[in-house]
Amino acid sequence: MKKNKHIVSFTWVNMSRLLLVSAFLLSGYAKSVDPLGTVYKLQDYLTAFGMAGWFSDSLLVIAAVALSSFEFLLGIALLFGIHRYLSAWITFAFMGVMTPLTFYLWLTNPIHDCGCFGDAWVLTNGETFAKNIVLLLAAASICWRPRYMVRFVTEKMQWLVGLCSMFFIIGLSAYCYRYLPILDFRPYKVGAHFSADGFALTAPNPDNLPQTAADTTYIDFYALNETDEDITLNLLTDTTYVFLLVSSDLSKADDDNIDLFNGVYDYAVNHHYPFYCLTASPPEIIEQWKDRTGAEYPFAVADEITLKTMIRSNPGLIMLRAGTIVQKWSNEEIPDIEELTAPMSELQWAEPHIENTWVVVGRVFAGYVFILLLIILSDGLFEWIKYRRKISRSERQITNSDN
Repeated sequence: MKKNKHIVSFTWVNMSRLLLVSAFLLSGYAKSVDPLGTVYKLQDYLTAFGMAGWFSDSLLVIAAVALSSFEFLLGIALLFGIHRYLSAWITFAFMGVMTPLTFYLWLTNPIHDCGCFGDAWVLTNGETFAKNIVLLLAAASICWRPRYMVRFVTEKMQWLVGLCSMFFIIGLSAYCYRYLPILDFRPYKVGAHFSADGFALTAPNPDNLPQTAADTTYIDFYALNETDEDITLNLLTDTTYVFLLVSSDLSKADDDNIDLFNGVYDYAVNHHYPFYCLTASPPEIIEQWKDRTGAEYPFAVADEITLKTMIRSNPGLIMLRAGTIVQKWSNEEIPDIEELTAPMSELQWAEPHIENTWVVVGRVFAGYVFILLLIILSDGLFEWIKYRRKISRSERQITNSDN
């Protein structure tokens, strides 16, 4: 009977542990591939609590990377059984803070979703609170019997697993922040098509949009030129290539590579491709941008949230064709004029390049998992060698005593 209770307790603790591992790894990874999206979500929280403007954008970026790294590393610690007691109590403390917070969000609904899993899996505030109740119970379970969590590495090697994991997740966040998310879970991904029966059909509150934009079929996405003319349908039905320089806020846009943007504009003019800068900035900020960068391209006003959703770069470049998103470039990836040597139909970016999600995930994790396997195998080999040496010493001692 006692043995059966032990088996049940052991199984319950490790099932709870695997549930927590799944939640933390998914949450940390989803945030790490879209750090700028996490920054936007943190800004939503700060605005909801009347703290907008309290922290600089740089500090929020650091906070976003730190949060995703913390969750991922905590998941790895639970997975491998690293510092079992400490990991268990940190998990319980973390869920002890997050559960009441999500209960408050459920009651007051200041934001529509918590952003726990980024855009990979959007939960309502009620679903998030229910999820956290389950995770809090799971955290309490592993705190009850932390020693039941099976170790997969020895204490001597656990620091190496943690260090490897830290470099991986921070490096991934840095890469996706500098360039673009390697996985795009948003509706405006490469290959997405704007159509009346597609994702761009409805808006949260069309009454807040300009009247001309509210009248169009594509309500989530709209563009008004500098004379307030609705050019949305023109952009989305043009069968040539349409270039959109996207900046939600030109006052915060990086102008280090503006010569490359200007080069793309010159290329577009030479090949008769439409080119617009889409922004939510007011006219005075647009004029400041023109003075600072020598911009000659036309500007159009669009919704700020939509622009932030379209591309995680400020500024970024999107290329459309007949309403389909063909390519997206971050500020660090803008094609050089030397690469734009022919009509777009003859270049490498002429068609959308869409990779399978699992292929992308596999490629990203391949090196990391390979290193972890080496650590585990080396650890196991060292332990086996130690065991064999111990057996050999015991056998020699027995032999010597017999003699």
